[in-house]
Amino acid sequence: MKELLVPLLFAVAIAVMEYVSKSLDLRHKSYYYRIVSFTAGVSTSYILLELFPIFSEKAIQLDRFLFLFLLVGFISHHIVEKEIYKHNRKHELVRMLTYEEHIFYYIYHFIFGIVLVTLTMLNPVEGTFFAISIFAYTLVSNLPSDPHKSKKRMIFLSTSTIFGAILAAFIWPYITEWALYAMIGLITGVLLFTVTRHHIPHGRVGNVTYFILGFLIYGALIVIKWTQ
Repeated sequence: MKELLVPLLFAVAIAVMEYVSKSLDLRHKSYYYRIVSFTAGVSTSYILLELFPIFSEKAIQLDRFLFLFLLVGFISHHIVEKEIYKHNRKHELVRMLTYEEHIFYYIYHFIFGIVLVTLTMLNPVEGTFFAISIFAYTLVSNLPSDPHKSKKRMIFLSTSTIFGAILAAFIWPYITEWALYAMIGLITGVLLFTVTRHHIPHGRVGNVTYFILGFLIYGALIVIKWTQ
């Protein structure tokens, strides 16, 4: 049971980051785009150099149908957004998009919690790298948004990773390899879509130096891990 302490602490740290980042408004600070660009670089590096290759290797070994989960994760957010834009008037869009964001975000982070515990129990190093990337993903997801006005809602939304981790603490020995990599495929697709579409600063927005710095630093750590 002591081994479970580390992934559960990771989940608590992510939950705290989620709550704090939802309450901050740093968009007018001089360092805002440095933080967003750096964390986006970290997330991109992890997805392309670690998460996607690990999933692809296992999917080829176990079952190529696992790639369907990657596709579902990538397109699900996009399809729901398009349907909302298509079937709602302008004055309803903000409310509907906010609901959609909250629902998807909670589900994703719940799955993050399950994968976090399972990966860490199977391979502590892989679990640590995954935790750091989700920490960065959580920060870069919330900072561009308006701070939540409801503390109760912030607390509730911040519990998703913890609840997923708590569930996994009881069931992780029974999670099959196929089920684990189905979840990893799903969240890889989600991360690929959200990071490239929403998190990487586009156009004149952002700081390319800090994006490259985040990419290179975390990429170097991943490469060092490969050599161990």
